[in-house]
Amino acid sequence: MAEEAHLLAIDRVVQKALDDANVSESDLSAVAVTVGPGLSLCLRVGVHKARKIAKSFHLPIVGAHRMEAQALVSRSTDDIPISSATKDDRQIRANIAASFQVVSGGVASNQYVRTHLNQIAEKNGLQLVCPPPRLCTDNGVMIAWTGIEHFIAGRFDDPPAVDEPDDLQYDLRPRWPLGEEYSDGRCVARAR
Repeated sequence: MAEEAHLLAIDRVVQKALDDANVSESDLSAVAVTVGPGLSLCLRVGVHKARKIAKSFHLPIVGAHRMEAQALVSRSTDDIPISSATKDDRQIRANIAASFQVVSGGVASNQYVRTHLNQIAEKNGLQLVCPPPRLCTDNGVMIAWTGIEHFIAGRFDDPPAVDEPDDLQYDLRPRWPLGEEYSDGRCVARAR
């Protein structure tokens, strides 16, 4: 059922995202897509659509880790957009981000939990960092942001080959522990 629902919605959802951003596929620099963790049947629908767009417009593809994306989206609300940040700005932000924990995902959208975590943080002289509640559920913004960060860092795959068959099996990661994302600086979300 979940796969069927994804199949029925994917084209409309992608088109709405492009329309809302006032861009077309030809305006894109790369395509980011969730490759795990999650239900393989649902992941396959998104990856197939992403690879189709990437192949049609000869765009690099970034395989995103859903849980990493939930954490990284909090950086999308910084004052300096990553696309215009200098290499030094990005390095400083990466070091700062590595020095504290971020509350994200559904936990961060729970106002009761957020309030109590903030009280604990303040009591201990810490600052609680959470994305805005609208970015605390699984969403395209978090995957796009993760794609931007990884694309800038050079962690992406080349565009799919023009002769890539439509029924190609992809390297999906239904169970994907954080920290196992990359091999030799490249995304491991390649088709096999």
